[in-house]
Amino acid sequence: MAEQKRLVSFQKVGQVSKKAANVEKTILVTGGAGFIGSNIVEELLMRGRAARVLDNFSTGKRSNLVFGGALAARARALLEIVEGDIRDRKD
Repeated sequence: MAEQKRLVSFQKVGQVSKKAANVEKTILVTGGAGFIGSNIVEELLMRGRAARVLDNFSTGKRSNLVFGGALAARARALLEIVEGDIRDRKD
């Protein structure tokens, strides 16, 4: 099967992908686009764990969540990125 080359899709809060909903024990990483959060996400992916990142991108960078090499395929399969703020009650 040919590997597709695409970035992980970004979603708004409230839109949960079927991909992430079907994985057992998805780990939520708040602030996952920051330096510390993105390193935690990278470690989770290396261990084969599913991760959902919630970040408002006020200081974090989307580029911190673009993984190359062997992690690129795992990121496509196991990583969901949600753009939002945990403090925003309407979402």
